[in-house]
Amino acid sequence: MPDIATINGVAEDDIANHNGITAANIASKNGDTWQHETFYAATGGDSTVTSGDYKIHTFLSTANLVVTAVGTEAMSYLILAGGGGAAGHEGGGAGGSGGFKFLSGTAVTAATHTATIGGGAAGVGSSATASKGGDSTFNSATASGGGGATLHGGTHANQNGGSGAGGSGRNSTSGGTGIANQGNAGGAARNIGGSSPDAGGGGGGSSAVGASSTSANGGAGGDGYVEGTSTVYDWTPADGTTVSFAINGTGYAYGAGGGGGAESGSGGAGGSSGIGGAGTSGDPGSNGTVNRGSGGGGGGSGGSTGGNGSSGIVIVKYKFQ
Repeated sequence: MPDIATINGVAEDDIANHNGITAANIASKNGDTWQHETFYAATGGDSTVTSGDYKIHTFLSTANLVVTAVGTEAMSYLILAGGGGAAGHEGGGAGGSGGFKFLSGTAVTAATHTATIGGGAAGVGSSATASKGGDSTFNSATASGGGGATLHGGTHANQNGGSGAGGSGRNSTSGGTGIANQGNAGGAARNIGGSSPDAGGGGGGSSAVGASSTSANGGAGGDGYVEGTSTVYDWTPADGTTVSFAINGTGYAYGAGGGGGAESGSGGAGGSSGIGGAGTSGDPGSNGTVNRGSGGGGGGSGGSTGGNGSSGIVIVKYKFQ
């Protein structure tokens, strides 16, 4: 049976009753299905705002979204993981951004759903390897934590993540790899060979690779995606489709890489105008901006420490009326 869109020129959802019967109780008319729009209802999160017919729940820390009614129009949501920590000591590599997943329209059942927010990883000094950022999850989807930079002149599996960490100075260490459609690779460090100052690569961002170090300067962090402006991979069909990243109207950038450190030159800029931590020629590297899933900036001088990656975020949007 076809669905009824209008009756006598009036949209079916705008009809309160028909022939003395409440419209919501009428399943069909003249053999045609009468489809009634329903709406989501939910509670939870650190903040809830209303924008027209939509509600937007923001989770800055792990908590539950309690869905008590399911709507006709599916939910959209952003899942952003925590950023990786940076390395220090003579041109430390930067941390990579947390993995970025946007789903433009996915059904969510009437139940309690946990939004898990991945933490940012701590920066490290000359004799340690930074950890990856924490994963973020919601409604069975997971965004992977950003890669953490390795110790001076080495490589390590922790460099790989949602976005890869930048390589650390000495021996032209390569940057870590990112996960397809979640992030990008980090930049490489400059080969020193004992004759020139060390400089680390920039961490990968959700929308761009981290830059490799040049001359004696640290590489810039890769940029993140900007809400309301960027076009992103849609994880709802996960088939290569792209969609406009619009969820909360803030225009904020999410998921940038940190900048690489430099032993004597200039530290690399953090991605997306500084939400990724900036690299330095001193100590310590800068931290990523909280709840933007960004990498820490590399430390520059001998004995320095890299900056911390920042925590992720989950944002959920649905039609409530």
